Amino acid sequence: RWESLRAALSPPPVFRCQDQLFREEPEKPDLLPRSDPEQSLLRELRTSNFEASGFSENGSTRILNPSDRCESNYASFNVLMELTWDEVLSRGTKHFSEQFSRFCDRKNECHVASMLCWNRAWPEPLLQAFFGASKSVWLVHLLANSLNPGLQIFRVERDDRFDPVYKEETGGDRYKSVVRAMVQPGFYVYGSVVKCKVVCKHCGSD
Repeated sequence: RWESLRAALSPPPVFRCQDQLFREEPEKPDLLPRSDPEQSLLRELRTSNFEASGFSENGSTRILNPSDRCESNYASFNVLMELTWDEVLSRGTKHFSEQFSRFCDRKNECHVASMLCWNRAWPEPLLQAFFGASKSVWLVHLLANSLNPGLQIFRVERDDRFDPVYKEETGGDRYKSVVRAMVQPGFYVYGSVVKCKVVCKHCGSD
């Protein structure tokens, strides 16, 4: 499961805003979105309520036995890992996982639609990009909660000092000393660390 977690932490698709549309750019997974709303959207999509059961604030615990809950999460991970966009088009996400389907609905309603004032039908490329990003985040959530105790997530803020023990610079300049933005959170893993991914800037720059 440790190796599965590392694989699942590969960057999900990045949305870039053009004429109020998001599109997928898989060939440039480490580029930061340029606008503040886009950065906020990705942070919310990836980390908001990550520790909560079902990725839902004040969510109830469906399986109370810790061992059974871990096995259930890992089984769900294995099923959803193979889920393709074509299968989603033919059957919908709810057919494969009701919790994942609710997660996608919440992220859409709370963050995409409200933040971008999106009130019309989504084009298919946008839906597919949103599905890919949501699936990546949900898989990490399942894996982090397939162990007992679950893995602890950590986040960093803008203007934090860069610490190579806990942070990995993804913008191509490891000599910059201050965090510009967090791209992906990190995890404490039983005496080890999966570094959070950040883009840095020089101290005092914007």
